[in-house]
Parts: sequence; C-alpha cells; structure tokens
Amino acid sequence: MKYRSVAFCFAAMVLVLGLSCAKHPGPIEKPESISTEELVTRLKARSSFFQAYQAKLQITGQSPKGSFRFQAAIAAKHPDAFRLEAFTNWGQTAGVFLFYNNDSRLWIPSEKVVYRASHAEVLVRHFLGLSVPMEILSSSLIGSVPEDQLSALQVHREHYGWSATS
Repeated sequence: MKYRSVAFCFAAMVLVLGLSCAKHPGPIEKPESISTEELVTRLKARSSFFQAYQAKLQITGQSPKGSFRFQAAIAAKHPDAFRLEAFTNWGQTAGVFLFYNNDSRLWIPSEKVVYRASHAEVLVRHFLGLSVPMEILSSSLIGSVPEDQLSALQVHREHYGWSATS
C-alpha cells in the first residue's frame, strides 16, 4: 500500500512537470525583403507617429565612481520640447533635463544647482560626453529617426553588411 501511494505521487509529479514544460516555439521565419523606398516609407510613418510621446526607461551605466541605475520618465513633443526626469531606486528625483525651443536646463537636486545652455547639445556633451543634437537623441530613445533625415536617406550594400546615410 505504501509503495502504491509513493508510485502514484511520483506519477502525478511527473505528469504535472511534463505538462508545465514550455513548448518549442517552432521555426523562426525570415522577414520578407522590402525595397529601400518601402523602408523609408515605414520609417517616416513611425517617425510621424511618435511626434509626441511619453515613455518610462531604465537607465544603467558605468562611471569612474562605479555603476549606476536610474528609472526615468520622458515626455517629448518633436521638435520643440523634451523632458527627461531620472529617479533613484528609492523614488527620489536625481535630475531633470528640460529642453524647450532654444532653452535647455538640467536640474540636479543633490547639488542644488541648475545648469543652463542655449542649446541642449552643450549640456548633453558636458554630462554624457556625446555630441548629439537633441532631436536625434530624443528620437533614438524610442528607436526612430527624425523625419528631416529620412528625405535624403540612402541605403548601400557594403562588404560587412548594409549601411544607411543621409
């Protein structure tokens, strides 16, 4: 009787574990080939769709002092307005970056200071070490390309793969 109950429990456990295993997803299909014109059309549609957006991000990075991690909230309306607010793991504001027309500001509460510049690129270069125009930075955070750069987009086949220039 004892062996019968142990065998029943073992069979039930094997059955439950077997049914809870993930199924094989099957073969992955290669996406269809599209022309350069179709690619540009799709990218323009994506860019026009994201003229105004809000997003939540998780930012991680390395600095000479060590690694850091922030939660961030973004509100953007291309090409005139952009706001990025970064929070610590405890929900405190670590910094607020504002860009509106030709005025940009970075407020860092822990330092009790506001940095100002007439162009957002100046603040981005100073604090991130990147010389990136604000519209490109804002678009790249959502995986998009500014519409004005798509009008002259050219896609070329190179020996290492594909290359796109505008």
